[in-house]
Amino acid sequence: MLKIRCATVDISPVTPQVLSGFAKYKRPVDKIGLKLEANILLISRETSCHLLVSVDWLYGTQGLYRSLLEWLTEHALQKDVAVAVFASHTHFAPQTDIAKNFNRSVDDAYLQDVTRRIVSACETLFRNDQTPFAIVHHRPQIFDEVVYRRKHCSHFSLGRYKMNPPGIRLAPDETVDIDKRIRLIGLHSLETDELLAIIGSFSCHPVNYPVPDELSSEYPGYVRNRIQEMLNKPASPVCFFQGFSGDVRPWPTTSRHKKHSMLFRILFGPKFPGVSCGEWFGWAKRLADTVTGMLLRSDRLSREIPSRMELTTDSIPLERFLENASSGSVSIIKILLGNIHFLSIGMEATQGLRKWIVGQCPETEDWSFTGYVNEVHGYLPSPQQITEGGYEADGHLPEFDSGNRFRRSLTGYSALLEIVRKSIIPSSRE
Repeated sequence: MLKIRCATVDISPVTPQVLSGFAKYKRPVDKIGLKLEANILLISRETSCHLLVSVDWLYGTQGLYRSLLEWLTEHALQKDVAVAVFASHTHFAPQTDIAKNFNRSVDDAYLQDVTRRIVSACETLFRNDQTPFAIVHHRPQIFDEVVYRRKHCSHFSLGRYKMNPPGIRLAPDETVDIDKRIRLIGLHSLETDELLAIIGSFSCHPVNYPVPDELSSEYPGYVRNRIQEMLNKPASPVCFFQGFSGDVRPWPTTSRHKKHSMLFRILFGPKFPGVSCGEWFGWAKRLADTVTGMLLRSDRLSREIPSRMELTTDSIPLERFLENASSGSVSIIKILLGNIHFLSIGMEATQGLRKWIVGQCPETEDWSFTGYVNEVHGYLPSPQQITEGGYEADGHLPEFDSGNRFRRSLTGYSALLEIVRKSIIPSSRE
């Protein structure tokens, strides 16, 4: 029987930090708009112990992952152990990796303090009683206010420093189908039915928070606060696993009616309109209303008592995806919790990639696809997106110390499909 212990930790910095997700914001800020959290699930049985941690960072770090794995290996004696660290990808968090995003310095003292806080919380959990739990599956809901962010521009246009040739721009394209489902499961005490923790997944870049001089957990934190207020449990763990969101942005209904002038579109090409403070908070409120409504409604899909949890990690050398690649590897993590499948990739995976995987392996249609796990090396577009070009395919590479360009031979993608197919076979036999 699986048992759980869970906790939440405030990881908001106490010293000024530079926002990690934007080149234009260079000044350190010390205000906290929506606090940053780490949410921890320690799930174990007689022969295994698994640690899942979600953090309100742009990216996780190899240092945090290794520290947690070393700690768990030391404490969970004679058990199989595994760790996965999921970043929410908020662009309004402190810089955590000097190799990414504009070569800014990293506050090592902050990273060490966060690691210490999370390890300390895990040590406390180990001293607490474990609770047998059941999984409540909530019916997925579509939240329509997100959009594919890759649009073709047929003419030359003015960029910040140069002329841009025809091609893919960062702009809304409502004609492309994307997965807009919110997925939610509740982990309930088997004895009392008390809600112990929540795992949620949704695919959308947390990039539009309207106050640029504040650190913020962005919409994952806003929704989490609403859930905790509804439950009247301010420390209730709400783990957010960011989906394949590399090519998805918020698309508030109020923004859709904004139109740049024809002259602007001719000169600069298609672009996203600005999002005001009121528009962002309205969008976040509607998202939170949808999530809390899922928890309040009685139309639960099912309730199961999970008999097993599997967490397996594979890796693909980065050089199989990129030319002149660094020495790193792309982590591919498969989690099976009861009847729930998670496929997690240590990259900024795109909806285009999800569609390609599902097209090759239709059995994965209802899996939860999540990115930003453990260490992240850059974007992972679909083979078609590589051919199309654009920011996710090649424009981002100068900002990452990972490689020059994606290989056209697609050997990395073949390896990824092989891993996915191996994960399908056992479940299809049961």
